Parts: sequence; structure tokens; C-alpha cells
Amino acid sequence: YLGFLAENLAALFDLAGLAYEAACVRLRGSAPLVLQRSLVIASSAADLYALWQRPRNLPSFLHHLEEVDEQTPSFSFWKFRLPEPVTLRAVLVRDEAERALRWYTIGPGLNHEVSLELEDTRNRNTTRARVTMSYRRDPRAGRETPPALDAFLRQRTDHHLAMEMNAMRLLVEAR
Repeated sequence: YLGFLAENLAALFDLAGLAYEAACVRLRGSAPLVLQRSLVIASSAADLYALWQRPRNLPSFLHHLEEVDEQTPSFSFWKFRLPEPVTLRAVLVRDEAERALRWYTIGPGLNHEVSLELEDTRNRNTTRARVTMSYRRDPRAGRETPPALDAFLRQRTDHHLAMEMNAMRLLVEAR
């Protein structure tokens, strides 16, 4: 049994290493790092939409955000929770009531998109929520990506987004 466990554990570490290397290659090149997760939440699309429509709510479950300063309903500043301060300017570029929201953010050497898509399920009062985050380095910005943000991007995986989505589910379902 221990031999079987050790053999499979080694395979898992190999896969994790390959995934990490692939993410690093994507970040070094022009291809974006894209993370996506979907889950069913015991909540209405209206409640989930209302939570996401106010970006200041996002740090309560998107743990990589320290705070969001809303300037207008469609423009805000997103401060990342990193060892050195990094703030991205965010613009709401898609707003379909109870269906979808998408922000485009830009900061020092980085373009970033966050989107939420909502779909009613066949079960009463449940909604499928799909969150997509993409990060792309922007060398045209004339500035290097700050080292703390660069390190954050190298470590960011689907697992982190899954934990944040679960935190969102727990927050919404507790209400």
C-alpha cells in the first residue's frame, strides 16, 4: 500500500511541476494566464449579481484583493494584497443584469480581466456561476511588472480561484 501511495504521490508532484512550468511559460510569453471555475450556488442570480455589481464586495471572497475603491458605478481602483502596494484601475465593460459582469483592469505592466457569468439551473433557487480571470503582461505599458505582482502571477493557479469561489459560495449561502 505504501509503495502504491508513494508512486501516485510522485506522479501528482510531477503533474504539479508541469503545470507550474506551463504557467511560467505562458506568463513569459504573450499568452495570458487564464483561470476559470464554475460552481452551483444555492442562491438566485439576482443575489449573486448584486454581490458582484459592487466591486467593494469582492475582497470579502477574492482574497488576493485587499480593497476596492469605487469611484463611479463603472470605474474603480483594485488594490492587491501583496508585500508591496499594487493598484490596478478597473473599468466595467460588460453589465447584463442578473447574467454577466466583466471588468478590464490595467496596472503597471499588466492587463487583467475578471468576468462573472450567471445561469439559472433547473433546480429551484440555484445558480451556476462561472468566474474567469485572465492576466497578461503588457510590455507596451513602458513599465515592468512589479516583483511582488510578478511573483503572485507565477504562483496563481486554478486551485486559488476554486478556494475563492468556495468562499463566495459560503458567504452567499450563509445569508
